[in-house]
Amino acid sequence: NTSPSGVVVGGIDLEATQVVAVAAFLRVINVLDNIRESDEELNLSLRLTQGRLQVQAIRQAIAETEDARQVLEGGGLHTEAIVHLRRADLLMHRAIEERPQQETLTRRAIRRLQRARDEIVDDGTSLASTLP
Repeated sequence: NTSPSGVVVGGIDLEATQVVAVAAFLRVINVLDNIRESDEELNLSLRLTQGRLQVQAIRQAIAETEDARQVLEGGGLHTEAIVHLRRADLLMHRAIEERPQQETLTRRAIRRLQRARDEIVDDGTSLASTLP
């Protein structure tokens, strides 16, 4: 309501519920970008041949996934997606620890990220019904 950018257009007057809706929308956009980044890092790890670089890519994917989960939890949004993000996180940690199974675990983590994304993008609810 007091945005400097709003002054340029004569002010932006939002009700409290509209502010919450905009905040939820921005959280979701951020989370979808985190999931995209995690997916890219995991796919990169599958293409790399050096173990150290593979682990580095997986660690970056873990950081992005944890950020996504925290953002959703902080907004009280998409609880099913949070479950998938937690499972993806566990699979990625296992992929680092269990080198012989790294590729399989990484692919499973990618599928979990996709499920989280699908829950967010097409969960059958309107934005208004996901608000706290």
